[in-house]
Amino acid sequence: QTNIRWTLSECVGSFSQPEKSDVMVVGHDMRLYCWGNNSYGQTSRPSTSQPVPVTSECVKVNFNPQTVVCGWEHTVVLDVDGAVHSWGSNEFGQLGDGSEESRRDPQKVHSLEGEKVTQVACGAHSTAAVTSSGDVMVWGRHTLSNLPHRVHLPLKALAVACGFSHAVAVTVEGRLFSWGYNEHGELGHGDTFAGLRKPRQIVHFRSCQ
Repeated sequence: QTNIRWTLSECVGSFSQPEKSDVMVVGHDMRLYCWGNNSYGQTSRPSTSQPVPVTSECVKVNFNPQTVVCGWEHTVVLDVDGAVHSWGSNEFGQLGDGSEESRRDPQKVHSLEGEKVTQVACGAHSTAAVTSSGDVMVWGRHTLSNLPHRVHLPLKALAVACGFSHAVAVTVEGRLFSWGYNEHGELGHGDTFAGLRKPRQIVHFRSCQ
């Protein structure tokens, strides 16, 4: 029996459609296990309309995975050396390789070479990463590029989280910034509007700092 060390995707491939769910876990043996929806090869197996069942067969990779996160139909892994690897759907450039070609084989996001990444997150069709220098890098749908590029934050970031089409970053000082779609007020600025391309501080929490 494999002891699960991390389970970083609480059916995160689903968002609003449970039938699209997939699950990725890193075992205590530092191997990657995937199952569920595989329409774009996001479990790193040949694409199929049939779900991949739970299996003891691990995904064969040439790196040691540390963290795994999932978007709607793509998968991103941060390895122990701070490099980022991606596979699955790439319709909106969410794999970060500069193309829009989907693939089932994990590949390193080469444009991040030279950056040590400390955390990764996935939106539905986008990806975000935090570097050791405190930069937030984003790519994919609604980010204006299918290659990683910096989000302009006034302070160094500690972590980033993504919703379907919005993102929130927390800085090392504990301040929250949000950007992206805001149809339901998810950016936390007290109203609903089309959205923000640039991060804005959520001022409601200033008194909590």
